[in-house]
Amino acid sequence: MSSTSPFPVLCVLVLSWFGNASPCRAQVPVTERISVSAGGQEADGESYIGSVSQDGNLVAFSSEATNLVPGDTNGRIDIFLRDRQAGTLERLPMGLGGAEPNGSSSSPELSPDGRFLVFESSADNLTAGDTNFSTDIFLLDRQSGGLEMISHGIGGAPSNGSSVNPSVSSDGRFVLFTSFASDLVPGDSNNMLDVFLHDRTLQATERISVDSNGVEANNGSFLTLLSVRGRGMSDDGRYVVFSTLADNLVANDVNGVLDVFLRDRVAGTTIRISEDAGGVGGDEVSSDAVISADGNSVFFRSEATNFSSQVTSPFPHLYRFDRSTGAFDIVMVNSDGELPDASFLKATVSGDGSMVAFSTFATNLLDSPAAASGWNVYAHEFSTGVTRLVSVNSNGRPQTANQWVFTYYIALSSQGRYAIFSSKANDLVSGDQNNQPDVFWHDLRIDGPGLDLSPLIAGQNAQFTVDGATPIGDLIIGFSSIGQGPVPTPFGLIHLNKPIQTFAFTADAAGQVNQTVNLPLSLAGASIWVQGVDLTMAYPTTIFHGIVQ
Repeated sequence: MSSTSPFPVLCVLVLSWFGNASPCRAQVPVTERISVSAGGQEADGESYIGSVSQDGNLVAFSSEATNLVPGDTNGRIDIFLRDRQAGTLERLPMGLGGAEPNGSSSSPELSPDGRFLVFESSADNLTAGDTNFSTDIFLLDRQSGGLEMISHGIGGAPSNGSSVNPSVSSDGRFVLFTSFASDLVPGDSNNMLDVFLHDRTLQATERISVDSNGVEANNGSFLTLLSVRGRGMSDDGRYVVFSTLADNLVANDVNGVLDVFLRDRVAGTTIRISEDAGGVGGDEVSSDAVISADGNSVFFRSEATNFSSQVTSPFPHLYRFDRSTGAFDIVMVNSDGELPDASFLKATVSGDGSMVAFSTFATNLLDSPAAASGWNVYAHEFSTGVTRLVSVNSNGRPQTANQWVFTYYIALSSQGRYAIFSSKANDLVSGDQNNQPDVFWHDLRIDGPGLDLSPLIAGQNAQFTVDGATPIGDLIIGFSSIGQGPVPTPFGLIHLNKPIQTFAFTADAAGQVNQTVNLPLSLAGASIWVQGVDLTMAYPTTIFHGIVQ
C-alpha cells in the first residue's frame, strides 16, 4: 500500500500508540467512576445506573450511599446527578421546603438534553397532597425547577395504586409508565397492571394496554421487566410497545405466553409484534420491548424459536423487528454475525436504535485476547457490525476482579456513544476499594470519520475510503489481521491487535481518502480489522471489520 510522505511526530505517535514507546501524552480516560462524591470520596453503599445525556456529560443514578452529598440522613435510596464537566454531584429532588425525601427514589431517566428527569418515588413530601402511600411517578424540569406528579388520578387526585418504570420523550411532553392504579383513566376494571402514557401538554393520561377497540387487557401488561432497558415509546409518542399475558388484544392469541404488542395511538390500533411471518405467535415467552425514536425498530427479549432459523439454543435472544420490512434479526452477535455461546442477563438499546449493549458470560464475542471470563458488558453497533467490550478500564483491559459478581445493569445515550453500567469490579479505575457496586461511564467514541474497505477478495484490488475527515488533514490508519484489540492510544482505545501495520494519509479538500489497496492471496480467509486517528481532530475513526474471501 502506498502512503503519503511523513509528517512531524509521526514516528513518535505511531510508536506510542502501539506500546513500543512511552506515550507522548496521557491516555484519554474512556472509563470513569461516576458514583463518588464531588470530592472523589467512594460511596459507602450500593449504586445503580439510571441514564446518561446525549452529550455524555450528565449521568443520573440512584444510590444507597449516605456520603455522596452532605446532610444525607434519610436512610433511603436517593437519586443523584453527576455533571462530569463541572465536577459536581447533587441529590435530586429535595422535598417540600428543602426537606430530605422521606421515601426511596429510583429508576431515574433523563431526556437526551438533560432538561427533564423522570423517576419513581415512595416519598410523600415531594409535592403537596401526596396522600396515597404508594410509589408515584414524578417529572423534574431542571430548567424551571418545577416538580410534578405524573401518575395522579382523574382530576388530579392521588392515585389508588403504585406506578413504576417511567420514561420520557425528548421534549418532555410524554411520560410512559406502568401502574396498578385503577383511577388513572375511566373504566379501568381489570384489576391488573396496565401501561399508561401521560401527555403533559394536554394534561391527559391514556391507557395503552388495550385492543384496537379500546377493550382492556384481561391480564397484566408490562414495559421492560428489568432485562432490557430503553424507551417503550417513539419520540413523538405515537408508537408504544409493551408485553402482556393478555390473550384478548388480538385475534387468535392462543400461545398462552407473554407476547410483545405495539400500540399506534394515532390510528388507535394494537398489533402483535412477537409472531412469525405466518401470524403464529412465539412458541415461548417474549418480553422487555423497547422501540427506536423513529418508531421503526422494535427490540425485545424472547425464548421463542420460530422467529429466526438461526436459533438452535434454548436460551433467550435479543431480537430486532424492522417494521418497514417485517424482518427479524438477532442483535446479540459477534462481529462476524455469529450467535453467542451463552445468553445475556441485561441489555439496553440506544434511543436511535443504532446500538445495543448487553451483559453476558459468552466467550465467543471478541476476536481478541482481551476477551475475559465471567460477566462482561459488550456493545454491538449496527452501522459497522462491530461488537466490542465495554467493561474495560481506560487502557482497554477487561475487569478481572469480582468478575462473577458483576451487577450487569447498562444504559446507553440516545445516539449510542456513551454507556453507563454498574459493577462491583474494583479494577476498572484506580483506588476502587469500597467493595460496592459502583456506576461507571464509558466513552465508545463511535462518531469519528467513517472507514470502508471493499471488496474483500484475496488477490484483487480493494478500495480503501475515509469520509468525514478533516479537509487536508493527516490521518494514521492501522491494519491488523490477528484480532480487534483494543490497545490504548493518546486518542482513546484503538480496536486492533498488535502487531499492526500503520500507514499515513492526507485527506483531500472534501475530507475524504480514496486509495486502491491490493489484498495478497495470503490473506484469503483472514479477519481484517482497520481503524485509525484523524490527527487534527485527535479522534479515532470508526472501526472496519471484514473477512477476506
